[in-house]
This record gives sequence, C-alpha cells and structure tokens, in this order.
Amino acid sequence: MSSITDLIKELRNKTGAGFLDCKKTLEENNNDIEKSIEALRKKGLAKASKKSDRAANEGAVGIYSNNDITVLIKVNSETDFAAKSDTFLNFLDSLGKLILDQNIILDKNQFLDLKYENGTVQDYINSMIAKIGENLILKDLSVKENKNSKYAYYVHNSYKSNVGKIISLLE
Repeated sequence: MSSITDLIKELRNKTGAGFLDCKKTLEENNNDIEKSIEALRKKGLAKASKKSDRAANEGAVGIYSNNDITVLIKVNSETDFAAKSDTFLNFLDSLGKLILDQNIILDKNQFLDLKYENGTVQDYINSMIAKIGENLILKDLSVKENKNSKYAYYVHNSYKSNVGKIISLLE
C-alpha cells in the first residue's frame, strides 16, 4: 500500500486541489483515490456555487485555429491578476483546444454541455473556480468556419501570443 504522502501527491496531480484538502478527503474516504476525486469534485461544485454571485469583470480572450475553424473564446475572472496566471492561461488554452478537437460549429450553451473528462465543460469550469479561487464565467464564444474565409487577428494587451485583454479579428 502507498504511503499517505504518495496518495496525497497523486490526488493533487489528478485534481489540482490543495495539500490539506487532499489529505482530509483521503482520510474521509479511507485512502481511496477514486472516491476522493469524486468528493473533491463535489466540494468544487459547492465552492463554485458560493462564488457564482461574485462579479467577474476581468479575464482574457483567446484565439485558436485549425484548417477548418477559428475560435474566439472569452472567459471572465474577478481579477486581472488571476487572468494573467499560468493556471488561468492553461485553462483557457485547454478550452480552445477542446473546441478545435471537436472541429464543429457550436454555441456557448452547447459547449458548456459538451462531455469533458468525467463530466461536462461546465463541471471543468467549476473545478477551475475551486482551484483558482475566483468566479469564472464563459462570457463569449464564437466559432467561425474557415471554408470560404481568411482571418487575421491582433492581440491587444497580450498575455501570450494568442491570448490577451482584447482581440480584433478581421475576415
């Protein structure tokens, strides 16, 4: 049997939850990783619902493209500090890449209901609310077909080459 430290490390790697949350959840679930993951997911949903009434007026917008589609996705956070963090930027990239992998035109609600790992995209957003500690809102999503169009873009106040405060997209 693995030591408790190894189990905590494994649970942290799988969930991104804090050390003490992982330790407490493992103790409550007899050191069962799968039960602990589910318990942390539920706890994340509780944290997300507590934060849902907080204003999220900052954030970032990212642009992602492949041969078939171009995606603009905007996620709001409570502070620009959170929006500039690597955790948030990697989260935004994962959402953009998920849409590219689907390679279909969809709207915001269809995207939130899309299957992702063991839940939906909305569940993933809720888990990131718990991890980042701020309310996060999928503010806008635009998926354009590349079939008969060419696009150029400019990222204003960039956080990365494809992510910033504002993106202008020209068709």
